[in-house]
Amino acid sequence: MVTKLSRSSDPIDQYIKEHSLRLTSEQNEIIEKYIEMLDSFDEGQFFQVIIQLMGCKRCIEVGTFTGYTALTIALALPSDGQLIACDITDQYVRQDIWKKAGVSDRITLKTGSAIELVRSNGFIECVE
Repeated sequence: MVTKLSRSSDPIDQYIKEHSLRLTSEQNEIIEKYIEMLDSFDEGQFFQVIIQLMGCKRCIEVGTFTGYTALTIALALPSDGQLIACDITDQYVRQDIWKKAGVSDRITLKTGSAIELVRSNGFIECVE
């Protein structure tokens, strides 16, 4: 698998790639198709640790694109957790991968203006 980490010559990045990343087959499926447009995968794993340490049950993602980060967040949520994933379009969102990973029941995809979606879901005090 090729990742942004694997293109780095930094020894710390190489160590992370070789010893720390634990990606699911579903995450790898999205990565293989959209590698050039995705964020660093170690950041996603860091999000998972924070979500689990804080005991988060509700999260919101603004800017879903392929759904990779939504998948990563949903994998960290408890079985009764909920992620609201917002994007202007669902054109690239791989909802099929969410289902394949068994987390589609934890993710609600909302399309439209993010600020309006955030307001309508009662999260506005978190962003203003």
